[in-house]
Amino acid sequence: MSRAARLHYTVIALGLLAAPAARAEVTADQAQSLEQQIRVWFAGLAGPAIDANALPLRLTPDGDSFRVEFGPLPIPGVAITGGPVTASAKPLDGGRWSIYDMRLPSPMKTTMSGIKLDSVAAIPTAFTMTIAEQEMHAILDPGLATTSSYDGKLSGFSQVVEGPLGTQTTKIDRVTFHNTWHPTDGARQTVLSETTLEGYSSVQPMKEVGTLTITADRIRSSAGIEQADFGQLGRLIRTAASLAADVQAGANPSGKQPDAANPTPAQREAMRAMVVAMASLAASMDGEQVLEGLRVQAGDHGGRIAELVIGGGFAAPDGKADLHMKIAMTGLESPDIPPGAFRAFLPRHIALAPRVSGISKEDLVRFLLKAIDDAGQGTMDAEAEALALLADGPLTLGLDGLAIDLGTTKVTGAGELEVTSPAEITGAAELRASGLDTLIERASKMQETKTAVPVLLLLKGIGRQDGKEVVWKIAYEDNKVTVNGTDMSALVPGR
Repeated sequence: MSRAARLHYTVIALGLLAAPAARAEVTADQAQSLEQQIRVWFAGLAGPAIDANALPLRLTPDGDSFRVEFGPLPIPGVAITGGPVTASAKPLDGGRWSIYDMRLPSPMKTTMSGIKLDSVAAIPTAFTMTIAEQEMHAILDPGLATTSSYDGKLSGFSQVVEGPLGTQTTKIDRVTFHNTWHPTDGARQTVLSETTLEGYSSVQPMKEVGTLTITADRIRSSAGIEQADFGQLGRLIRTAASLAADVQAGANPSGKQPDAANPTPAQREAMRAMVVAMASLAASMDGEQVLEGLRVQAGDHGGRIAELVIGGGFAAPDGKADLHMKIAMTGLESPDIPPGAFRAFLPRHIALAPRVSGISKEDLVRFLLKAIDDAGQGTMDAEAEALALLADGPLTLGLDGLAIDLGTTKVTGAGELEVTSPAEITGAAELRASGLDTLIERASKMQETKTAVPVLLLLKGIGRQDGKEVVWKIAYEDNKVTVNGTDMSALVPGR
C-alpha cells in the first residue's frame, strides 16, 4: 500500500489532492474539482458530525495557484464572527504543494451559547482574537515521501476571554514557529516542532486573590514525535468527532450532560476505539517548555523566577510503558519570602527528573479497555486488575536526576524503586553533597536553623567522604534500609 493510500483519512487536508502540473495555469474546473476532493476528505475525517457539503469552503484559480478561503465551521451552540482563513496553494514538482500567504481572520470572535457543563462553573462565554501582523507558509508533500514544513511569524497577538468571573486578557508581542515532519518507514513520520513567544502577558480575575497576572520575557517550546502514524491520528479524530456528536444528541431536554460513568454501547465502543488509536499513535513523544523571566502576581503577593523548565514524554521501549518528566527552576525571588533563614537558604537552582516505567503497554491498554467495558457495571475488581499489571513488571519509580544548589552547598542524586508486588519492593539511590561543612557552619550561626545542625552532623557522620563530596549510597531490600552498608532501619519513621 502506498503512503498516499495509507493516508486516506488523515489530518492533512491536501493529502488526497491530485496536484495539477507545476507552473501550469489553474483553471476554474480544477479549482472546483479540488474543492470537492477536500469536501470528500473532510466527510471521511469528521464523519456525520459535520455536513461536508455545508462547509464554508471556496477555491478559485489565481494564476498558477489556487486561492483558498475557509470560513468558520458550523458548530451547534458556537457562533464565530470574522473573515475566513485564507491561503494560496501552488502545485510543485513531485506532487508537492507550496502553501503561502496564509492568514487567520483578525479580529475573530467566538461566542459560546447553549452549552451547559454542570461540572465547570467558569466556562468561558466568548473569545476574541486579534493579530496585528502575520506571515505563514508551508511546503506540503501529500504522500509524505519527502520532508514537509510549516513556518510562521505573528506579532501583536491578543486574546480576550469573557466568562462568569470576568475578562481574561492575553498578549504576546511576537510568535515564531517552525514545524517539520520527515518520512521514516511505511506511513510513519518524525515530527519536530519549535515555538517561541516573546513578551507574554496574561491578566485574569480569580475569586480568591482578585487578579492574577503572569508575564514572561520569553517562552520557548519544543516537541518531538517519533514514528507518528497520521492514519491513526485520522481515525482518532473521526472517532472523537463521532463520540462528541453522539453525546450531544444524547443530552436530555434539561440541557444536562449524559452520565459519563454509564456510557451507551455506541459511546463505549467509540471510547475503546480511541484508546486503541492512541496506543498506536506514535512510538514516543517528548516535549519541553522553557519560561524565561517569569513573573507571577496574585493580588498582593508575587514573585519572579529567572528560568523555569517543564518537560516530559512517554515511550514504550521493549513494550514497556515509560513516562518521564522534568522540572527545573533557577533564580526564585519574592518579597513574600521573609528575610533571615528562609531567604538565606532558598535554593538558587533545583531540578527533578522523575520517571515511571516497567508496565507492559499491551497489558495497560487491556486494562483501560476492560475499565471502559465495566463503566457503570461495577463488576471489575479494579484493585486486583491494577495489581495484575505488576505481574510482567516490575513497576519502576525512578528519579533520573536531582540537583539542588544552595550557593556554597550543592546536592545531586539519582535512584529508583522497583515494585514487584506490594510486599516486594527494592530500591537504590545515591546522593552527593559538596560544601556540607559550610552549610553546617551557616546553619549554626542562625537562630532559626540551629535545631537542624544535629541532623546535618548525623548525615555527615553516616556519609562517606569522596574528595570534596560526601556520598550516601542508600539501598532498600528485605524491608531494610541501609546507607553505605549500615542498617538504618531503626531511624525510618513508622518502624
